[in-house]
Amino acid sequence: MEAFPNGVPAVNTTLVVMGFYGGGPQPFRYATMADDLAAAMVFYGSSSEVGFDAIRAPIYGFYGEHDERPPG
Repeated sequence: MEAFPNGVPAVNTTLVVMGFYGGGPQPFRYATMADDLAAAMVFYGSSSEVGFDAIRAPIYGFYGEHDERPPG
């Protein structure tokens, strides 16, 4: 494994995915297929109910308090 100059490892085995706005649905989709996913973060993305029961990782959603278009 590579390391930064200060000796901190450059990588670890934790897998987290993020999606923003138009790409927001992607973490939901990926979470339905990835058993090794530690977490998914969604910024203004809507979800699809397809395979939702297969998600084992926590999903963190970030949406505006006064957003008139809640995720559907």
